[in-house]
Amino acid sequence: MPITPALPETPLALDTVVFTHWRNSQSYVLREIAGHFKRLQFPPALTSMTIFEALNGIEDEEKKNKITKAQAQQYKDKIKELSKSCIVLPWEQKAAAITAHIYPRLTGPQLQKHWKDLFIAATAIAHGYGIATQNIRDFKLIADLTPDLLRIEVWKP
Repeated sequence: MPITPALPETPLALDTVVFTHWRNSQSYVLREIAGHFKRLQFPPALTSMTIFEALNGIEDEEKKNKITKAQAQQYKDKIKELSKSCIVLPWEQKAAAITAHIYPRLTGPQLQKHWKDLFIAATAIAHGYGIATQNIRDFKLIADLTPDLLRIEVWKP
């Protein structure tokens, strides 16, 4: 099934890669966020799972001594700052029902690879948002299981 593209009026939630690139001030994300704001008069949202995934990645890098404790704190502070500038969409009852519908339809390997994407997508759908992602493949499987519900916009450098 083809991916359902986001419409110009579709509010978007950032996936974790795009959020990380925003945290790192990559110009393409700043440009896309400005465009979203211009169209809709508010910034894109974050899902609670996106914040979890970003923080978990920092904790993992610190644990593996890939970054220092001071660097980890800087990254966490930046995540907190950016999170305050957005709506944070919670994973709640409607998102749980969407997740429960999709979860058993995925194989073990699919779940292992895409469980965080599933929570991000289900949260976005539950709140009437699409997903801004750099990699459409991460969400194609979920989009196929939620025809016409998950809208996706690709943001690339």
